[in-house]
Amino acid sequence: REYQLELKLIAEVGFVGLPNAGKSTLLSAISAASPKIGAYPFTTITPNLGIVPLSDYRTLAVADIPGIIEGASDGKGLGHDFLRHIERTQVLLYLIDCGDEDPEETFRTLQGELRQHSDVFEDRPYLVALNKIDITENRELITDLSARFPKAHFISGATGEGIPDMIEALWQAVDRVRRDVAENPEPEPPEREYTYVAPFEVETMPNGYRIVGQRPIRAV
Repeated sequence: REYQLELKLIAEVGFVGLPNAGKSTLLSAISAASPKIGAYPFTTITPNLGIVPLSDYRTLAVADIPGIIEGASDGKGLGHDFLRHIERTQVLLYLIDCGDEDPEETFRTLQGELRQHSDVFEDRPYLVALNKIDITENRELITDLSARFPKAHFISGATGEGIPDMIEALWQAVDRVRRDVAENPEPEPPEREYTYVAPFEVETMPNGYRIVGQRPIRAV
């Protein structure tokens, strides 16, 4: 038989955003990970994992996913190569550039690509973070964006502004998922018949042994 094995990263939080939204900068700011950072699209071409330390010995495993573009669910950009890695995350963080020309449309595009890729994202908990508020022009947009994204976190991956509150909110979202899973565990998979058959068996007899099996019979 021929098998194809796929490795899917296991992270509690997955960063989702357009190319150059600041995902890699954010990952490097909150963890010891050292993703490649550059001022051009698709700087990240493979997912990066980072462990985020919190108070009271808490940690969060987060994954920086290469930038999503419209049509990613159909294979455009880096396509399925990275979308599948966030299927196992418990919470999503939609990261949007404050200076985006149409942040609401960007948010809809990101959600749409994930849902077209897999049904698992239909009910996946998420947070929204509007990044790069350290830029003067973007800071002037905060009041307007706050009305359009009432529950969003305004952060700067470059300066760290707003990040502690966002990390705490992510932890609480992940903790709610953990508690829900603990209270409503998935049913055990049905038992499967074990198909392995020993090549032979040895039975003890009063005057010796008896060997039973297809292979020794063929050998005789």
